Amino acid sequence: MMVAIAVLAIMLAIAVPSFSQLLASNRLTAQANELVAALQVARSEAIRRNARVILCPSSDGASCATAATSWTKWIVQVVKTAEVLRVNDVNTAVTVLASDRITGNDNGVTFRADGLARDATSSLLVANVSVCMTNTRLEQNRRLVGIASGSRVSVTSDADSGCEAPANE
Repeated sequence: MMVAIAVLAIMLAIAVPSFSQLLASNRLTAQANELVAALQVARSEAIRRNARVILCPSSDGASCATAATSWTKWIVQVVKTAEVLRVNDVNTAVTVLASDRITGNDNGVTFRADGLARDATSSLLVANVSVCMTNTRLEQNRRLVGIASGSRVSVTSDADSGCEAPANE
């Protein structure tokens, strides 16, 4: 009986760190997927309503924040009517940082009626939003949600020691 308990204790000592790493990775992936879903809702609603729709950080869940680098909450909103279509809260263990191209572009991603997002110079938007978790055990602790060619969204994972804002590409 004591040998079985000792073996069980050793197995638990090995499994628990792996399980916490799995939970952290799943939290990070879930938050990145929420951001991708919000981008897709914003794009599809812009096309459907034939109007501009913005995905932006928010402090109150009712309007876009005027200046924010960290997205603790974001909303999808119709620009003309200010109707909020979707509200997302960020998991407290996760940090979401937008690249300079997004924070300098009305502090969000605005999709036009043609379904394309453009930057301040009216070029197709190419930018990243970094979803990261400061966790020493998690090898790939950042997900980059990339927006390319104005509407193409991708998610990549990599390691980031400080959860810094992503570089513009």
